[in-house]
Parts: sequence; C-alpha cells; structure tokens
Amino acid sequence: MKTLQRTDKRILILLVILLIGLSTVTIRLFFLQVARAADYRRIADMQRLETVDLPARRGAILDRNGEVLVDSREAETVYATPYQIKDAKRTAEKVAPLLSLPPAKVEKLLRSKSGFVYLARKIDPQVAMRLRKVTRDEKIDGVGFIRETKRYYPFDSIGSQVIGFSDIDDKGLTGIELYYDSLLKGKPGKLLAERDPQGHEIPGGLTQLEPPVDGHSVRLTIDKDIQYKAQVEIQNAVKEFKASAGTVIVMNPKNGEVYAMASAPTFNPNDDSAAKPELVRNRAITDMYEPGSTMKVFTASAALEERLFSADNTLYLPSHIEVGGRVIGEAHEREARAFTFSEIIQESSNVGAVTIGLKLGKSKLCKYVDRFELTKSTLVDLPGEAVGYMPPAEDWSASTIGNIPFGQGITVTPIGILRSFSSIANDGLLPNPHLLIEATDKNGKVVKEYRPKPEKRAISPDTVGRMRDILEKVVTDGTGGRAAVNGYRVAGKTGTAQKPKPGMGYASGAYIGSFLGYLPSRDPQIAVIVIIDEPTTAIYGGVVAAPAFSRIAEYSLRHLRVPPQ
Repeated sequence: MKTLQRTDKRILILLVILLIGLSTVTIRLFFLQVARAADYRRIADMQRLETVDLPARRGAILDRNGEVLVDSREAETVYATPYQIKDAKRTAEKVAPLLSLPPAKVEKLLRSKSGFVYLARKIDPQVAMRLRKVTRDEKIDGVGFIRETKRYYPFDSIGSQVIGFSDIDDKGLTGIELYYDSLLKGKPGKLLAERDPQGHEIPGGLTQLEPPVDGHSVRLTIDKDIQYKAQVEIQNAVKEFKASAGTVIVMNPKNGEVYAMASAPTFNPNDDSAAKPELVRNRAITDMYEPGSTMKVFTASAALEERLFSADNTLYLPSHIEVGGRVIGEAHEREARAFTFSEIIQESSNVGAVTIGLKLGKSKLCKYVDRFELTKSTLVDLPGEAVGYMPPAEDWSASTIGNIPFGQGITVTPIGILRSFSSIANDGLLPNPHLLIEATDKNGKVVKEYRPKPEKRAISPDTVGRMRDILEKVVTDGTGGRAAVNGYRVAGKTGTAQKPKPGMGYASGAYIGSFLGYLPSRDPQIAVIVIIDEPTTAIYGGVVAAPAFSRIAEYSLRHLRVPPQ
C-alpha cells in the first residue's frame, strides 16, 4: 500500500513537472508567436527579403532646336553585403584593382557592421561586366550590382554655367539642373525580392516591383550654336586683353528668350575635378558691377521722356563740372565746347550726363531707375540671381546726383541691365528673360511650358524712336564704331567703369569695359551685352567689348536667318 502511494506521489510530481514544462513552452510560444511575432517577422524579412532602390532616369536637357545638351547614360553601382563576405581580404584584393581603389579601403568597407555598403558609384558598364566575371570565376558572394544612370554632357563646356550639374544621387546642384530639379528628377522605384543566405534570388520567391517614373525632358531657349559662338568670342576677348573674366548674354528683346549666356573662364561638367566655385558661378546673373557709361542710356531716356531736351538741343559743356564738392571730368581731356544732346551720348560725355542728371533732379532720376527696374530682380528661371543697388534717395550725399547719371554709385547685374536696355528695342516694354520653353514626359506630352508674363512699360514709343536714332549714331559716329555689323543697323552704347575697392574709392587700374546693343535697330531680333572684367592691355568698352559684340551679333543674325537691312 505504501509502495503504491509512493508511486502515485512520483507520478503526481512528474505530472506537475510536465505541466510546468508545457506551460513554460506554451508561454514561450505565445511570447514568440503572438507578443513578439511582428518583431521576429521583421527580423526574418530583413534576413530573407532585400529591398533595392531603383533610381529614375533623370530627364534630358535640350536646346531650342532639340539638340541634347545633357542626358543620362547607363552606369552601374557596385555594392556589398558584408555579412555574406567570407574572406574580406581576398575579396578586396580581387575587386579593388578593377574599381581603381586601394585594397585596404575596400577591405575596410567589407568588414563594416552595416548590411549594405557602396563599393563604387556609377561606374562604366564595361568595368562592371569585368567585375561580374571576377566574382563569378572566384566564387565571391556578397557583391552585387545596381543599374543606374550618370549625367553626360556631350558638348563638354558648352552652356555649362547655365545648365549646371547634379550630384552622384542625381540631385540638381546648380543652374537649370537645380532650378528645374523637380521636373528632371522623376520618381525612384523599389524592388522587393526573397534571397537565400548567399544573396541569390530564390526562384518562385516573393517579388514586388514598384517601377521608377523617369524624369521629364526640359527644352530651353538656348541655341547651341549661338551659345558656342558666344563662349568662343568671350574667351578670346578675355585672352586678348589679358582680363580676369568676361560675360556675354544674347537675348531676344521682344520676348525675353535667352539664346546664349556665358562667362569666361568656364568648366567642363564631365570632369568633376574642374567644377571649382569661381568657374561654376554664372556671372551673368550673380555678379553686380557699376555700369559706367552704359547708364547714360537711361539718364538720356528719362530726360527725353520728361521732355526736358530734344536730340538736337545744344548744351555748352565745360571741361569739368563740380557737384557736391566732387570734380567730374571726361575720360579724355578736352576744351569747353558745345554738344548736342545726341552728341553727349555718342561721345559718352561724363560732364554732359551729369548736366542732364542735374536737370532731371533726384526724384525723377530715382523714378526712372525704378521704371527701368535697373536694380530689381528679372525673375529669370535660374538660381542665385543677385539684384543691383542704388542708395535710397534719403541717403544720397550732395555728390550722388553727380555720380548716378554716368554710372557710378549704382550697381546692376548683366541680365538686369540687358533687360532694362531691351525695353528700348521692345517699344518701351520690359521683356521677361527666361530659359524654359517646355518640359515633356517620355511620351512627348507637354507637362509644363513657359507662359508669358505681363510686360511693364518703362518709356513711351516716342522716346524709344528718339533714343534709337541716338544709339545708332553711337555706332556710326561715336565711341561704338567697332560694334558695327556689316549689313545691319546697330543701336548700342559703350561703357567703361572703374571698379570700386572695399571700403571707399576706386581700385587703381581696375576697370570693366562693356558694350550693350540691339539689332537690326529698326526691327530688333537680338540684344547683346558683352562685359570684360579687368582688361589690362586696353580698358575702354569700345575697344575691349565692342569687337566681340560685333562678331557674336553677326553670327547670331546669320544663324537665325535674319535678312540684312
């Protein structure tokens, strides 16, 4: 009986132990399969499922005639899954030479604690093909490839400062690439696939694909051939006159379409090492400068608009004039003599411009700087546009009224003053500079296009006609003779300005020579500005800038098939 009781007791104890064990297992299973199910499912998915980003193809950038200025070429990115690498040192020794990388650097990446590391971004497909063969022949696991695209600029530096460039991830950094990044970049896709421990796709396994949406193509107002000519001529002018830099813009003065915009020196966006800030900078929109004698165009226009003078009015001008304690003379010494109003602009008389400015007075001079929007943004579709500056009227000193009329004490940008000047070629209306014509999707459907903005009036058509006659004489009888273009009437103005130095005053021997012009003057098709910064072998705008203007203008008109007058 006692033996039976002891047996029953043992069975009970075993039963209790069994129940405790089963309970423990049940609790553990509940914990694993219910309470922590989501966490472990996520860990399992991380080990079994691989998500690969599928980059979108960035849209092309075209010139006005459909020539491709920027496109995306096929490239491949090489990556590694470090935990799948069996021998990091051996793998690095095999892979690194093909990637032109130090083996030690590749080995360090392969020993990373991360589950994914880039070994090389956007390499040539031929290199990727050789690397694939090596990994296959050497039975190297854990190295993978992603098909991507890389930006390619078929004409090297042509339009580089306008077009800009993007980074390794195809994000726009400068120029059109930045301004229209949202149109160009597209939408990335994703690929979700089941893979075995060696990283190979499991046949019949789970696969989900979200295809990328390619970016839109953007067609610009730029004309590749005019752009090329502008770049060649501005580079030659900078070299000829041993200048520090130069800028040129060619624009349709009637609708604001920019045919060319270039600065020298420039850079080749296909060469990453060449993209230095001072070369990438688009001086046509970022640089401010004192316009010098080109400002006389606006002083004269204001005086004619206000009916203070007519073109043939005669003014007796001394050799010097004093304003607010400052003595202002001419670029070249002369005796006191009579000038017509027209001759003041033709011969670029500082004393004459100051005399006109004094007649206008401060309030009217400020009024027309505002009406011509000389110091305002043009709202051109490029990033980084600067704005000019003129001191508020209440801050003018006694001598300011003597400076502004001939272009000192006021700053402008090249694109800003070209727009203001173009109003004289556009019946008195300020055009709106722009570069976009349209953006299209891969099927050619237009998704965005330039919509003309209302144009503001600067001066009346009557004043336009009188200024046109004066500006023609600048080229035929005045300081702009070297800007003449065979077969076409040119209206323009030379400019020579001293460069201010930090603080007060002007730098010794530092000048900016420029020429502003439009043609054919009776039916304007192009307006051009040429600026030569710090020329050393000559300084006057009629010498350093006017010849380049002539060559660029003549080529542009022939290219656009504008018949001679």
